[in-house]
Amino acid sequence: MRIIPTDITNSRLLALTLLATGVGIGTIANQELVQLLRGGGRAVNFQLPTPLAMLMAGISILSKEWLYRIAKKVGDATNSQVVIANAWHHRTDAYSSVLALLSIGLAIFVPGMGAADSFAGLLVAGMICMTGADILGESLDQLTDTAADPQLESKVEKIAVQH
Repeated sequence: MRIIPTDITNSRLLALTLLATGVGIGTIANQELVQLLRGGGRAVNFQLPTPLAMLMAGISILSKEWLYRIAKKVGDATNSQVVIANAWHHRTDAYSSVLALLSIGLAIFVPGMGAADSFAGLLVAGMICMTGADILGESLDQLTDTAADPQLESKVEKIAVQH
């Protein structure tokens, strides 16, 4: 039986969760977009977002960026890949909220731009999947010992140059 460090296992779980979330959001956004395009710009269950949605997106941007900074500082201080991965998840959420804020504004204030929310949903889904793939790649690198310690690399390089 092989023992896998908890930190690496949690990083992989977070990465897979992000990938599944991205695929889910992308699927829904794609369905809405197809429905809008087939319906001549009107979907059966389509509603324009409200200004309250813009306010919530703004609050999300600020809070997620704040959480990113705290988690990143703690992750770096404790050298915890799970905490660092979680920090990047917060940063991705902040970027997603910026896209949401812009798309909500377009849908509300620009006539004929109701599909902006669906387009942004596809972009957000892509960003979430990219973050999940990055975290998964880093986790697998650590698991397979392909992620070299920069200090070790520097020491080996100095020794190699001397000889």
